[in-house]
Amino acid sequence: DTTESKMVAVTNDQNGLEFTGWQRLTGDDYVFSMHSSKSILIKWQVIDITGRVTYSGSRQFNPGINSVTFNMAAAGSGTYYFRYGYPGRADPVVHVFCR
Repeated sequence: DTTESKMVAVTNDQNGLEFTGWQRLTGDDYVFSMHSSKSILIKWQVIDITGRVTYSGSRQFNPGINSVTFNMAAAGSGTYYFRYGYPGRADPVVHVFCR
């Protein structure tokens, strides 16, 4: 089962990047969506509760709704963090999800 934490959505007004949510697609596929008001390169990571980076990547976002999709088949059940950042942002943004 997958559960979502009850967290407040974070809006990054400096760059017009807003986290719009996440969902489990099918099986072990997850998608995180964000709305961007301009083109921006983000770097993202999926981190387990011990701090180990299980997945990572970068993605060029264009204005509009953008998404990051990844497969968690190799990861076990537990609590994970989806962390992303972009040039000009000192601290990464973190969202929690459980698998």
